[in-house]
Amino acid sequence: MSSDFEGFPPNSLVEAMAVGLPVISTDFPTGIARDLIGEDNGRIVPVNDRNALGNAIIEIMSNSQLRKKMRIENRKIANDLNLEKIVCKWESIF
Repeated sequence: MSSDFEGFPPNSLVEAMAVGLPVISTDFPTGIARDLIGEDNGRIVPVNDRNALGNAIIEIMSNSQLRKKMRIENRKIANDLNLEKIVCKWESIF
């Protein structure tokens, strides 16, 4: 799914990660995607760069080992973004 705006946290990214999907996002300057996405779990492409987006999709779709690695990593990350875990982390600070 492609979108021009995503809130905090970026729900569509986190939902995709929770079910183990690879994610591709843009390098929008104020976006949180850079904090969630690395080489192990997705790709970040320049804003409005259709070729880069297409290449990222092709790379992921043509490499089953990469998809498997991304699936595992994304489930781990999404699990850490669970509301209960976040609340516990905040409570431990105070």
